[in-house]
Amino acid sequence: MRNIDTIVVHHSVTDKYNKDIWAVSVEGVDYVPGLYFGGKEYKGNYHHLIYWDGEVKSPVPEDRYTYHCGVYDINLESIAVCCIGDYSNEQPSPAALVAAKSVIEGIQNRYSISDIYGHKELMATRCPGDWYDLNIIMEAKMKLDPAIIRKAYLAVLRREPDSDGMNYYLNLDISEAELYYQLAESSEHRTMYDNSVKYLEGGGSEYEEVMEKLYRKV
Repeated sequence: MRNIDTIVVHHSVTDKYNKDIWAVSVEGVDYVPGLYFGGKEYKGNYHHLIYWDGEVKSPVPEDRYTYHCGVYDINLESIAVCCIGDYSNEQPSPAALVAAKSVIEGIQNRYSISDIYGHKELMATRCPGDWYDLNIIMEAKMKLDPAIIRKAYLAVLRREPDSDGMNYYLNLDISEAELYYQLAESSEHRTMYDNSVKYLEGGGSEYEEVMEKLYRKV
């Protein structure tokens, strides 16, 4: 078991929507995606991968070191967290930042971490981008923007959001999926559903059409 005391944050400088990962170097040996080593499949130079939508993949076990930061001693004692995408000139999405925060906090709970670096703090590189400040990650919250809230209202409640509803959701720390769930479980939506059922007691194709409109995402 190696001594882990450092976290290094990277970005991949790849298409942020592409979830295919490239070749990997584990303990000095290069592997290609899909090749198994010690009964495990390796798909990246980084222990944890953070995607734009908040998904996290952990293709390399933390007990194995990889060549990810260009400083040999730190490679041996660090865990690499990589935001998938080119963030040289833009900041990762709120979902990605919240996911990165969660991953880092999990690592801190498992090990005695003394240092957390952006890759550029260790060598001459822009990685993980000009935006990088550890506080931006550790203070990240899942904020919904007005366009997402409006879209959810139109999809679930079939109306524009009122000012109270807009302000309420702008100040909540929830995901887009949770927003849809809350609106679907609201008394307003339940009343819409109940009224539709009463109106279409006979069932049939007309009933199915209205049910589809109630739940369709726009």
